[in-house]
Amino acid sequence: MEMLKTNLFLIVYLLTIFVGNSAAESISSKDVEDPPIINRYIWRSCKITNYQRLCYASLISYATYIDEDPIHLAIAAINATRSRLLQINNNFLAINHKIVTNTSAVELRTARAMVDCLDLVGIALDLLYQSEEEIEALVDAKEIVKSQLQNAQVWVGAALTNQDTCIDGFTTDFGDRPDSSLLGKRIKTFVISRMNTTERYTSNVLVLVNSLVNVRLNTQIIHQ
Repeated sequence: MEMLKTNLFLIVYLLTIFVGNSAAESISSKDVEDPPIINRYIWRSCKITNYQRLCYASLISYATYIDEDPIHLAIAAINATRSRLLQINNNFLAINHKIVTNTSAVELRTARAMVDCLDLVGIALDLLYQSEEEIEALVDAKEIVKSQLQNAQVWVGAALTNQDTCIDGFTTDFGDRPDSSLLGKRIKTFVISRMNTTERYTSNVLVLVNSLVNVRLNTQIIHQ
């Protein structure tokens, strides 16, 4: 009976947050009709990303802060991505808590992949925070410092890799028995869907951070 309750809770929970996040999923592609443009600077800046519509939708609420500053734009993109990833991390924590309290709810592979994914997402959040700090240090700088920019690029790239590794834990054949249960399949589908979305956010961040190499503050070149 307890296992049935746990399974029903997880299924209902997954369906609830899936519906709640469906709006974000619907704007994850750039190959859709353009939204009404109310901030041309952000829209133009997002054109260099792989997911322009998602980029614009995630940044429009930061319009006042961004103004027309590419450094502020990159900071806002990192912040939006961290917020999105933190929301997903909280979803994963809730799922994992129910798995831990009833170890028979899913197969061992799913339980192990969930734990590994939580570790990877936690590290990705830390990496994004560190990259945000590096870019924030450039706000009042008179020149772009190459070492700070490179650090941010590396850390955002690593955060992206961590999210991809999370997906691998649910999709790669490690020689153990795959989880054929309905609940296990639902969890796998949910995790992959959420990670695909946050990967798109992070991909956009990486492009916007990389674009800062072309920024010149006060006509100064990038400081080595």
